[in-house]
Amino acid sequence: MTSDSEDVVTALLARDDLRLEALGAGDAVGLESLLDDDFVYIHSSGVEEARDSFVESIASGRVRYRGVDLTRHAAWVFGDTATIRGRVVLDLEIGGAPRMLDLAFLAVWVSADGGWILREWASIPVVRTGSGAE
Repeated sequence: MTSDSEDVVTALLARDDLRLEALGAGDAVGLESLLDDDFVYIHSSGVEEARDSFVESIASGRVRYRGVDLTRHAAWVFGDTATIRGRVVLDLEIGGAPRMLDLAFLAVWVSADGGWILREWASIPVVRTGSGAE
């Protein structure tokens, strides 16, 4: 990887860090500034949620991120598009009920005038089978 590529990945990961900080703080305004207008969150249940609905769930406190343990396995940049793949354990409160989720994820970012913005987030539950395939 060239130093220019490393700089781009560093900037991308810094934006992702800001997103995580906004989620943890319940900062809907900060979160919204990091999401593309056409952002879609594909939940591990398969439900698709548009940007406005997702941001509102944070703003209203219906969904609270109490803890995020994120491991980024890889980040790739392809011109004005980038992906981050990894695993995340979420400690959530949804409608007042605690919930722990262990997920694999793929995030798609696009480069815009203000820097990188998140276009898509998709996650699936990690299933522990004992086969070593996790």
